[in-house]
Amino acid sequence: MDKYILNLISRARAFGKKLNKIVEFMDRDWTLHDEFGNTHVFRFKSGGVLRKSLNGNFTDMKWELEGEDAIAIHEQGSSKGEIFRYCFFLDGVLVVQKEGTTTVPTIFYNPSVIVDGDIKSYLYSYILNKEKLNKIDDSKEYFFKNPHNLPLNIGQAVFDNNLQPVSHATIKTSNKIILIENGLIKSITYYLIFDSNQGPIKIYSKYYDLLIGKIFKGDRVDADNDNIISGKIQLKGKSDATLTIDKNIIIKISHPDGFSKEAQVLIYLLTLLSLVLAAVMSC
Repeated sequence: MDKYILNLISRARAFGKKLNKIVEFMDRDWTLHDEFGNTHVFRFKSGGVLRKSLNGNFTDMKWELEGEDAIAIHEQGSSKGEIFRYCFFLDGVLVVQKEGTTTVPTIFYNPSVIVDGDIKSYLYSYILNKEKLNKIDDSKEYFFKNPHNLPLNIGQAVFDNNLQPVSHATIKTSNKIILIENGLIKSITYYLIFDSNQGPIKIYSKYYDLLIGKIFKGDRVDADNDNIISGKIQLKGKSDATLTIDKNIIIKISHPDGFSKEAQVLIYLLTLLSLVLAAVMSC
């Protein structure tokens, strides 16, 4: 068993159920396929009966709990058997380990939940859900811990595609650059391409509003040739502002008629309101 799945098991244990939840793990077909192609099925039944099947041939044994995380198994009428400790189960898997050994745990799966028998994929999805890990972008290469269902933000922990913590990295997506230090997001820089009188330019900002076209003083401008930019640039399209730039930093944003679009709308509404009030007063 590789370290990857052992890590998933270790993390799933925190959310697993103890064996004292007897009703929930009884009468399920806990299944294991060994390296020789054999199929083992354990059915824990009422009355302490364990129906143990090997390739369809079964033997009835006895089982009893040894505390909330241990189980004893022995042949009927025998006082000798085996004890398994550190046991827990989820809807899809049952994990046990023989007492007094340092071997890796044994994992049985429930075929009514894991239909294809892919335990690794089941545990992967389970950890994503329980630890509230959300993908940073559509590539699913990185995830961030999001227990309160908040947008991506500074201070959140980041994990790679194997669900291992990312210590230090710079992650670039289609519209943001994320700096990771000591396992946490240190900064997020958003970027968007605008059309201008000097061709396409890319604007970088610490504000998310850039992605809906809002530009701020202090934002950075880059061109395809990576040259230092100073002077004025006229944007085209919806963002028809004129940017005054000093060494790639926006120091002034001018809009037509000296007002931003939001200000123009507000002025129009106030003017209209004053006309309506004047008409009412004259009546």
